[in-house]
Amino acid sequence: MDRRVRHMRVYFLRFLSAGLIACGSCHLLAPGWTERLMSQPKHVRLAGGLLLSMIMPSMAFGLYLLGFLLGVFGAPRLIVPGRSIRLQQWLYPRRVHGVLLLAGAAALWIFSSQP
Repeated sequence: MDRRVRHMRVYFLRFLSAGLIACGSCHLLAPGWTERLMSQPKHVRLAGGLLLSMIMPSMAFGLYLLGFLLGVFGAPRLIVPGRSIRLQQWLYPRRVHGVLLLAGAAALWIFSSQP
């Protein structure tokens, strides 16, 4: 892989990681505000669209598993946001979701540091 492409791949992964850190921090530090915001279908659809928009760069950089996961988590949010909201609320509270987002961010950051 070309050196410039490797650098772009690292920047993409770190950008995605920073986004997960921001979202996870909101879930942990302001769960009430996050619950109000993310209980609205329009915001959940926006989050789903954002996740789906990251699939193409993932595929371009050869990150096929990441692209698949972004699709799995993004499509339900975009297509059936109401069901996605209810499922997340039934499975675990916002703080747990925040911890999962931070764990994903850490994994992406570590992965981006590998040669």
